[in-house]
Amino acid sequence: AVPQAERLPRLRTGLLAARAAMRIAGGPGCSRHAPGANLSFACGFQDPSVKTSRSIASEDLFCEMLTWQMEELGDGNSREFAENNCLFQESLRAQQKDSAPRKGKSLVVEDLPVGWFVEGSGDSGWFSGVSRVVTLLGC
Repeated sequence: AVPQAERLPRLRTGLLAARAAMRIAGGPGCSRHAPGANLSFACGFQDPSVKTSRSIASEDLFCEMLTWQMEELGDGNSREFAENNCLFQESLRAQQKDSAPRKGKSLVVEDLPVGWFVEGSGDSGWFSGVSRVVTLLGC
């Protein structure tokens, strides 16, 4: 078993490696995303250089997350993008008819990878995968 103190750094490194592999596999369409060589995955509150209240310290990663939420879920507004120095393109916003069915979903324990469900976590068998990743990252 991996010692608790090593799990978080390994998870962060693994997420950045997976992101880099997807960026490369995505070809030219993914070239607008930061290369990843110098990205770090720290929580916004852990980095004193972050002047806004955001969950991820890396501006590039945070902007990618905001863009994904707008393109896939139709979420976000120009003010939030501007506050974080992110490019805002209203034309990329998902239409409600396409994004609404994807919102508010959860996974049942059986859908999660082994070891993700924590007994007594108050989830009663349901668990949001995103919140679990954020929890694992310590943000």
